[in-house]
Amino acid sequence: MNELLHKTTCMELSDTLETLSKVLPGIYVRILSRIDERQRQKCALVLLWATLAVRPLTIHQLADVIALQTSTVLNRKQTMLGQLVLYRSFIRVQDGEIGLIHQSVRDYLLRDHPDQNPILDMFRIRPEEGHCKIVLSCLDFLERGDALYDTWSQKLQILDYAIHHWPHNAQHVGNNADIIFDISRPIFQNDSEVVFNWFNHHVNPGFVLREIREVSTLHIASIYGLTPWIRKLLAQKKLKFNLHRYLNRKDSQGYTPLLRSTAGGHEAATQLLLENCADVNVQQMFGKGPQELAAPGGVLPVLRLLLQHGANINALGSQAYTLLTEVCSLKDLEMAQWLIAHGAIVNPTSKRMEPPLKSAAYTGSDDIVELLIKHGADVNVKNKRGISALSASMANKSSGTAQILLSHSADPNCIDKYGFTNFRGH
Repeated sequence: MNELLHKTTCMELSDTLETLSKVLPGIYVRILSRIDERQRQKCALVLLWATLAVRPLTIHQLADVIALQTSTVLNRKQTMLGQLVLYRSFIRVQDGEIGLIHQSVRDYLLRDHPDQNPILDMFRIRPEEGHCKIVLSCLDFLERGDALYDTWSQKLQILDYAIHHWPHNAQHVGNNADIIFDISRPIFQNDSEVVFNWFNHHVNPGFVLREIREVSTLHIASIYGLTPWIRKLLAQKKLKFNLHRYLNRKDSQGYTPLLRSTAGGHEAATQLLLENCADVNVQQMFGKGPQELAAPGGVLPVLRLLLQHGANINALGSQAYTLLTEVCSLKDLEMAQWLIAHGAIVNPTSKRMEPPLKSAAYTGSDDIVELLIKHGADVNVKNKRGISALSASMANKSSGTAQILLSHSADPNCIDKYGFTNFRGH
């Protein structure tokens, strides 16, 4: 650091940093080689969680991990801090959370090439294997019994991480998926109290307690896009009739597994469900279909899959919106261009349908307004309440949008169903 402080130009700083980047791995080798044999397992665990955890662990959570996985009792914060002093060359503690001290530590730990020295290779982290270890630890924490969610949860703070984040680590286990998704485990059993308790305590998508038992494990796997779990669940349903019913079962909010998967933007999971004949034109309780649920995230690969499997690009969803109307209200120009190129209609085919141009005008999306007009949108079309695109732009004080519409012959004297012109009150 002192050497860096004496550099006066960017070039000198860059050269010094490059030199250090070559020297640091050697420094890390010397430090790790000197760690006491009795501390190596703990150190490897600390470095693994600090490197691959979805979010930084607190000191108390890390103490729980060490205690549970090394049979070491670390009940107090000060005890854990004392342990971390041994690893201060790699680990920092900031605002009570654990992290790596520098990016170069992460790079060294995640190096591809194995070490001939078995001591050093013990600390090398293989990402897929490392995520697998974290997930297995989380599942073990969650499966320790019903008491885990009442009295035990007051003792083990690592449960908060396990409850909320194991599915995210599970998305990165790669070829270790079969090790994780052993459907004989309680956490993967549809009628298990473990999965009920876990999902009940999870920040779930708007469920109340009485509704949680209506959510199948296939729904849960689809929420997170956990394709290996989905594949194993589908393999259990060997009879086609049962599989079809299982695939298209709705939860209490009217979502099928496909709707959950598309809402999360999970391409691989969506493809797997579609390949097994999930209903592509199903709608949830508010009238939203899979394509409409995918649109807000701008997930083009998911939308392509849906259309390839027969989804109606012009289907009316909630609020009488088509998919194009929805993306216009979200000001998503790229998505609007893609939809039009793939057959989305720009003019209403019924009085009930909300015009895409009106939605684009109301949000002041000038680029989308120009795009729709270029593809034949009627500038004077009204929605079912008699509101035109020009009136919508004026209501939202989008004067630039109004000028575009007027330049394309929008009628300033167009009257809505209430007898007002486009310039009422303006």
